Parts: sequence; structure tokens; C-alpha cells
Amino acid sequence: PMSVQETRQGALNRLGTLQMTEVGRSADFCISFEGGVDMDPSGRKFCFAVVCISFRDDPYISETRSATHSLPPGIEALMDQGLELGVATDQFFSEHIPAGYGKDTGGTVGALTGGVVDRVEFYSQPTTLALV
Repeated sequence: PMSVQETRQGALNRLGTLQMTEVGRSADFCISFEGGVDMDPSGRKFCFAVVCISFRDDPYISETRSATHSLPPGIEALMDQGLELGVATDQFFSEHIPAGYGKDTGGTVGALTGGVVDRVEFYSQPTTLALV
């Protein structure tokens, strides 16, 4: 997704799909994650995630957004050529990360921070806040 609205809609769509499954109908709560990219007022791309949680038989959806992080111009340029963020990350950091890392547990944030913050940690705070 390439905007806050598209990312939000993606998270809501994932949640709705999960709620319709047998597992989702029997779960105490369902949770969805969607990562996205948007542009700041200066035209620079930034990354973020939307997390949605719903509890069984409750129509209320708790929705949170992660912190954001900017993208280096090299990744922006690869995305401007049509590459998806994870693929652009793998290509940009090809000498420093294993293939597939940009779409795996590390994610772009993991590549940018040298593993200090990975995708799991990046999603953990908004997930906790969505449970409030």
C-alpha cells in the first residue's frame, strides 16, 4: 500500500477475511497487520504499519498505527522504478542481508537498523496499544 488510507484499508480487509474463517469465528480476538509507505510533506517516503484488533462478538475495531521511519534515497529510487518495498530493500542492501530479508522477520526496518529493531519489534508497540 502506498498511502495511509490504502494501508488502513488493507489491515481492515485482512481482519474481515480472518473473522470469516472457522478459526476467526472461534477466536477470542482477531488481529491484522498491514505495512505501508506514504509521503511526508516534503515528498520523502516513509514506512509505517496499521494494526487492527477485534474481540469476539464486538463490532468495535481497535486500530493503531506504528511509529514511522524514513527510507534512504536509494530505496526510494528503486521503488520509483516499480519495485515493491521488500524487494527494493533486498536489492539496496544485497551485500549486507540475506535474500528475502526485506519481506521476512527483519523487514526494511531491520535492514536499516542492522537488526537492532526488526519487523516483530516494530509491530509490537502498536499491537500492545491496540489491545488497550
